[in-house]
Amino acid sequence: MPKGPNVYEHAYFDQSALCDLASSLREGRSCSCDPSQIPAKGAFNWAIFIKFADGVEWVFRSPQKSYPIDSPKEGDWRVSNETCLLLLASEAATLKFIKINSKIPVPDVFAYSYTALNPIGIPYVLMSKAPGTPLKHFWDTPTQPGPAINEEQKAKVLSQLGAITWQLSRLQFDSAGSLFEEEGRFLVKQCLSAGLLMNQRDTLTSVSRGPFATELDYYMAHIEAFRQHARFLSLYPHCFFAPVPAPCEYDTAQDHQAAFRRRNDFVAVMYKTESSQNMVDLTIANNLLPDILGTWLCKNQRKGNFDTRFALHHPDLSVNNIFVDEGFNITCIIDWAFCSAVPLPVLLMMPGLPHSLDGLERTLASEFASGFLHTIMDLARSDIRDDGMQLAELLRHARPVWLFMHFISLHTLQEFGLYKELWERIGPEDDELLDYFRDKHESVDYMSLQKQWTRFDKRPAQIAKYERSHFGNDVARLVIARKLTLVSEWGERYKGPSHRRLRRNAQVFVADARLWRWIAACLPSEEDLPPKYLETDVTEVASEIIESKEDPSPLPVAAYSTGALQGPDAEAMAEKNKRRNLRKNRLWYRLFYSLFRR
Repeated sequence: MPKGPNVYEHAYFDQSALCDLASSLREGRSCSCDPSQIPAKGAFNWAIFIKFADGVEWVFRSPQKSYPIDSPKEGDWRVSNETCLLLLASEAATLKFIKINSKIPVPDVFAYSYTALNPIGIPYVLMSKAPGTPLKHFWDTPTQPGPAINEEQKAKVLSQLGAITWQLSRLQFDSAGSLFEEEGRFLVKQCLSAGLLMNQRDTLTSVSRGPFATELDYYMAHIEAFRQHARFLSLYPHCFFAPVPAPCEYDTAQDHQAAFRRRNDFVAVMYKTESSQNMVDLTIANNLLPDILGTWLCKNQRKGNFDTRFALHHPDLSVNNIFVDEGFNITCIIDWAFCSAVPLPVLLMMPGLPHSLDGLERTLASEFASGFLHTIMDLARSDIRDDGMQLAELLRHARPVWLFMHFISLHTLQEFGLYKELWERIGPEDDELLDYFRDKHESVDYMSLQKQWTRFDKRPAQIAKYERSHFGNDVARLVIARKLTLVSEWGERYKGPSHRRLRRNAQVFVADARLWRWIAACLPSEEDLPPKYLETDVTEVASEIIESKEDPSPLPVAAYSTGALQGPDAEAMAEKNKRRNLRKNRLWYRLFYSLFRR
């Protein structure tokens, strides 16, 4: 990392050349760049401010260093250095195009370079500072409470977003892809959709990048990216049948954190996220998507050649990227990275607030649709109004596309819930989702595939090391996770219908919110859980508990008393603890006996 003033924290650049460029773009007005300022940092870029003598401020932004596209860093969910440069070039071109062709409030782009071959010495974009205040300062989130924003003010914001979406629908192209600027012309080239790039998908060389001539081509490219992701890339932290608990599913933050921890414990055992079973589960889900997609397209036959018309779409309309004034009028929308021309149903997906991956409350969704519709009704030309009404009808049926795009991108961590709702809306009518998966688990093709992919499973020594690092000496958590793993039949599902199972004729085990709430109700409170054992006792006690697979028996009293007593009153304390721990054992017995009967 460069040493020196704070401004060079991420990269060294020619500060004088930057100020000379900015000054020349404002008819010679002098400007300065404070070298002591600490750069603002996002997921992909860093930024600093330059200030003119008359008080005007501009933003100088440059990509963060990531990894070379031919040698990605394990576990890095971002995109490569090369892709970051493409995103910079496309975002700058998109902002310029929107500024010229619409009234959507976006930053002005004054100059940019997507290579380091410039006087400043690094890739950059120089743009105006967004006026107003980020909406995140007003909209409460679980992690960042802010001043209260009432429902009327929220409705006003959503209505404006609906109107802005209508304006975006007017910026149409004849192919799906991202905008680039060449010799003063704007061209649609390869598609920089997050679903094709994020989580190292930009390293998948055989995935089609576009531009795409039809709506179906666009969707199928994303399905292929998902398929190859499941096969070649890290799936952590995604586990199809163990979705990450969502805060909205629990009454309190404490309940959510407890469920979050238990879910992570469950998937840590046997390293489930990176296992061949998880890979095949996601492959089964993916292989049905073309049929589900075809069903939706058939049910929504549309006039107006909508399958070959594409419009610009902001993929991250969150409270971080929306700026408002004191009256909650939208003053600017920033961060147009990953923007591309998309099929119109994708454009018309409901935004999510406070974050783009969140669902939208019904009343706010109505305000968004109302803002879109009112903008259409204000138009004078009847032909545009007619086209707009068809788009409004598309908006009413865009939920399946929202589910499809969020599932296929692996952004939400609740893939099972998304897929289940998608199935219930447009999946096979004569089959239940879990029954469908149970059949596939026992099919010859998928059993063969899972057996073939076991070579990608972590070795036992790697799994043991990972479990030790995750659980430490907390045997109680390890036991719960191991017992749940046993009951879930993880490791047994792809062994055919003749294989003897613990849960005969049962559906596929889903570790979702119902399970974690139920366990919380059955288990004693945290302070009543078995004590953390002395290090010398952990291996012995864990093996005694975990290796007893034949019968879901209660935990041995020794697990609670071994090594725990010292001093002259040890015998009396032992008797007291024995009675107390027998009561705990009955609770554990109820828990695990019930699990085997689920």
